[in-house]
Amino acid sequence: MNGTATVDPVLAGEVVDRLGLTNLVPDDDGVVAFYGAWCRSVPFDNLRKLHALRAGTRPLPGDTPDDFFRAWMAHGTGGTCWASSGALGALATHLGFDAALVVGSMLDLPEPNHGSVVIDVDGRRWLADSSLLLGSPHRFDPAGSQTARGSYRSTLGPDGDTWVMVTDSPHGDLLCRLHPGPRTADEYRERHERTRAFSVFNDKPHALRHLDGAVQFLVDRDLVVWSEEGRTTTPLDEDARREWLRAAGFSDTAVADALDG
Repeated sequence: MNGTATVDPVLAGEVVDRLGLTNLVPDDDGVVAFYGAWCRSVPFDNLRKLHALRAGTRPLPGDTPDDFFRAWMAHGTGGTCWASSGALGALATHLGFDAALVVGSMLDLPEPNHGSVVIDVDGRRWLADSSLLLGSPHRFDPAGSQTARGSYRSTLGPDGDTWVMVTDSPHGDLLCRLHPGPRTADEYRERHERTRAFSVFNDKPHALRHLDGAVQFLVDRDLVVWSEEGRTTTPLDEDARREWLRAAGFSDTAVADALDG
């Protein structure tokens, strides 16, 4: 496979240490360990994007893996799909995996609106999605694949020459049609910039994290939690929202920039 960007090797080494992946072997078990560590440690969020859109900053944050990882190391931030998938793919390649960037269509819309990563290990393909943070990678299996972290669940199965993933979301089942052919980092950067004009992540804070044995998703002022007992939704006032963001590992600077400036 091909198409991923590169990441500065010194920075990549620091990220690998932070993730606890030193001496990782790029085999099937390595894919599971790599993606599991990513899900536990790197959020899906739009905090930097909100600030950049208000400030008119170009390019959007996370335009390169180096920018993405430096911000994560300093402020605990991640990014939305194009930025975070680009970074995950670059780090996977750095670790010796055969990784490729792919596109998908959330809600089965005609135009691709989602980025993800496929990792190939001796012909066995795995899906490592940096946005949905499934906890375990999906295996591309003709018989289908399932993941579960408590009540947060997903399935992946073939549909013609595409694959359909269905994942829990705050609004019920979320369908994404994946097109596994490899794409390039340049296309990712272009598609990322296009979201400046329209995206559900352009106006209100979103942040998805694995915390306290559960999957937690802040959507504006609602906190959705998938635990072993099921799913709950709790409205938060402004103080509680800021407290959750800080407890989720985002720096005071990142929180203030997203919510105030």
